[in-house]
Amino acid sequence: YLLVTAYCHTNTHNSVIYVIDKKTHEFVKEIVLRNKSHVGGIAYDTIHNNIWISCMSRGIPQVNAITLEQLKTYRFQDGYQPISYSQSYGSQRVFTNSFDPNILYIGYYTSNSASVLEEYDITEDGTLQTSTVDDDTITTGQLGVDSLTPLALPSGMRVITERAQGVAFYKNRILTSHSYGVLPGSLKVFPNSLQMLLEEDTMLQKIRFPSKLEQIYVDGDDLYVLFESAAYGYRYTSLTQFDRILKLNLNTLL
Repeated sequence: YLLVTAYCHTNTHNSVIYVIDKKTHEFVKEIVLRNKSHVGGIAYDTIHNNIWISCMSRGIPQVNAITLEQLKTYRFQDGYQPISYSQSYGSQRVFTNSFDPNILYIGYYTSNSASVLEEYDITEDGTLQTSTVDDDTITTGQLGVDSLTPLALPSGMRVITERAQGVAFYKNRILTSHSYGVLPGSLKVFPNSLQMLLEEDTMLQKIRFPSKLEQIYVDGDDLYVLFESAAYGYRYTSLTQFDRILKLNLNTLL
């Protein structure tokens, strides 16, 4: 499958995942999620067959999971109910998801300052490491986490440049996608090393893209690229309305 997250610009309808046949490109079905969050990041755990989705719940950043089996069997018509999450965690960062063996990466979008990409270890049973919250609530900056919500504990962190929309891993490289407003998007390429600063001076390559570049995903030697410029809320202010998902050959691109 090819999975695409989407949210309602007018905040009327629940957010969804569009399920598309990877080979035929035909629409399969729509997975209705449990809230109206600005869902962005989505990642697939190829070891435990979990699909991770970043969202907000009552103003609290969260990362949630559904299983591949849930995705296959879900039919909205069966009960007219959103899908149930198999796992839910509070997270201090949200919006950019990627999966590298046994690690879930979660980043946070910032427009004019550096951001971070946090690493979360995935345990043998496919869950995340969590902390125990003793107080009724804890507050960090503008984040309040209910004591009933397990808080995922990051095991590491990298600094990334601003306006990051997505991250992916290819061989010995880290790829990040960036966009902001009507400005051209870009794909930045970094070495995948112990270097914790993914900034301009450590960059191997920068490739210009059309505006409103969003999530990226590596599959073998292919890079899937998604744009938001043709979406309802942006199409009239986009200089280029790109209404296709691209599949690019990384050997050629890089």
